[in-house]
Amino acid sequence: MTLLTSTLAGQFILLCFEIFFLFFLVSAFFTKRTIARGGQGWRMAVLIIALVAFVLSPRIRNPLDASRVLWPQTLAVGIIADIVTVLGLIVVLWARVTLGGNWSAWVVLKENHELIERGPYAYVRHPMYYGSLLMMLGWAILYGRVTGFALWIICFFAPCPGAYFLRARPHRSPPVTTNSIWTKPLSR
Repeated sequence: MTLLTSTLAGQFILLCFEIFFLFFLVSAFFTKRTIARGGQGWRMAVLIIALVAFVLSPRIRNPLDASRVLWPQTLAVGIIADIVTVLGLIVVLWARVTLGGNWSAWVVLKENHELIERGPYAYVRHPMYYGSLLMMLGWAILYGRVTGFALWIICFFAPCPGAYFLRARPHRSPPVTTNSIWTKPLSR
């Protein structure tokens, strides 16, 4: 038995992740038609690096003792982990429902695309990302090992490596051409 299935807190966290994946799988069939796709190369590179790291990680000898336990499994730890995970799930589902048919796993332009500024998007630019991070943090708290927090930190920085270390630059609009689909402003 693994930690996620051996404790009630672990089973609850597993249920939260199952709800997350099932909801996204089903709701993916109810999105608007895609008109144009953006560049996806960098994202695929990050996914490939993450997959290679995941496959190789058990085979690499770790001199830092990353499997060291940070705290014991107690009822309080389980409750905190469950609360953090369910809060993350609520944020993710709220954001996904708010996006409705505009959702896509990739950067795309949808038919009748609109800029969403309500719900969690009124407060945060990427609430699904932050909700997912909260869910993973709940798992890391329950796991209570250096490895769990190391993976959480990797997930935190992986979507945009370098963005956390470089000075922010002003946003530049895409070039305007007569055939560009990006020239029409999104409805507000």
